Amino acid sequence: MKNIKAVLFDLDDTLFPFLKIEKPIKNVKLTIQKIKKSGYKVGVVSNCDSHEASEKINVLGINNFVDIVITPKTPYEKKPMRKMFFRAIKKLNVKPCQVLFVGDKLIEDIWSAKLFGMKTILIEKKLRIYHKMIFKFKSILGPDFVVNDLSKVLNILKVRQ
Repeated sequence: MKNIKAVLFDLDDTLFPFLKIEKPIKNVKLTIQKIKKSGYKVGVVSNCDSHEASEKINVLGINNFVDIVITPKTPYEKKPMRKMFFRAIKKLNVKPCQVLFVGDKLIEDIWSAKLFGMKTILIEKKLRIYHKMIFKFKSILGPDFVVNDLSKVLNILKVRQ
């Protein structure tokens, strides 16, 4: 993608299964590693607390490939509020239009990032009825891209696999 300098990821259900009983999400470490090695800045913006986010990133084995981890300082900073996005772009020294945000929730992840000026990818687990309605208004509210597997982010970024 042109002009993209950084890729930010949601954590729960995008990189890490929300429930411990769920299967691990495929290709997380390899995908993040390839994105980082291709020269992109990589970050995580998560609604979970900093301790929990650090633990999950360690379990995934991606801590060496993640430049920043942004978590809410107060309950009022959680997504869909955009305060964490402000902190992320400041730390990465990029503009919102230079960031691709990858998440699995339409409102908390996609809308908030899109309204902030970022490009967005929705990781779709199952097509929900409201997704179908939103896709009719894609230019305004919908994600820029929809994929069903995290590794497809590499195709969008045109990262060599």
